[in-house]
Amino acid sequence: MTEGVRLADQADQGILRGLCAAAAAEVGGHRGGAALLAEPLPVADGESTWLGTLDGHAVGFVTACWTTRASTRVGWLRQLWVEPDARGVGVGEALLSAAISWLAGLGVGRVDASALPGDRATKRALEAAGFAARLVVMAKDLP
Repeated sequence: MTEGVRLADQADQGILRGLCAAAAAEVGGHRGGAALLAEPLPVADGESTWLGTLDGHAVGFVTACWTTRASTRVGWLRQLWVEPDARGVGVGEALLSAAISWLAGLGVGRVDASALPGDRATKRALEAAGFAARLVVMAKDLP
């Protein structure tokens, strides 16, 4: 199998809707997933989405954005997801590399990403790409 990455375009909207729906179904079942899906995405100055492919078929995606905070450009990986059967073969790593390269080319000084509690696979993938935890967000629902 050959993995690849390409920038998504208007013609990919149907594919992206399907991948996003599958990602939401999986994420919604994880601890913290429902709250994550209910939160609005932060406002960004710029955003791009890439599709990860195996033998030419879209099996995952990453959406990266950036904004300026205190005169510094900060990047964010809004969404990163690969179909379960396509994990562990390099698609996620290729998606991360494409998004990070794009952000670096824009002069972004830091890239943030998140993983749900207990999602060790995402945490390992981010750590393998050079990410390190800098903040743990705790929450408590009130009546």
